[in-house]
Amino acid sequence: MLTKGCEQPTAEFNENWAEGERVFFSCKILTSRELQKSELNEAFTKLVNMNKLIEGKYGQVKISPNLHLCLHICECALDYGPLSSFWCFSFERMNGIIGT
Repeated sequence: MLTKGCEQPTAEFNENWAEGERVFFSCKILTSRELQKSELNEAFTKLVNMNKLIEGKYGQVKISPNLHLCLHICECALDYGPLSSFWCFSFERMNGIIGT
């Protein structure tokens, strides 16, 4: 039996896991090569819920600029198309390599 000797997950763990799963699917939608407006709306709703969960548990002081900015990413995808067509991860990675 896989769970033998392990504690059963708490309700809080299950709630956090479910929210993390929602965020994962939001990221999957946002990083796909083809975007549907209905999927972007779903991703936005899940990101808003994530921010509300964090604010509810830890207070508004834990809402960092990155958490706030993630609420605008769906709008950027609507304006400019798939995120992979304009993201800068490769440039930022190279900056990290050069800087070390």
